Amino acid sequence: IPEKDFNPALLDHLNLLLMSGQMRPALRTRVELAINAIPLNNNNDRYKRVSTAVALIMASPQYLIQK
Repeated sequence: IPEKDFNPALLDHLNLLLMSGQMRPALRTRVELAINAIPLNNNNDRYKRVSTAVALIMASPQYLIQK
């Protein structure tokens, strides 16, 4: 996936997988800002972005209190 498409595709996928498509825009923005801070130079950096996004989503109150 090209860099410009990586974050939206990742967040869309995690939204469906972890949040049943109910991620609030504020959480999405926070996660996106955090993973944008990780440079995307190689596949290891992609792994870091994915693992960071998963950790942030799963640590969020929205995930923990999901209906």
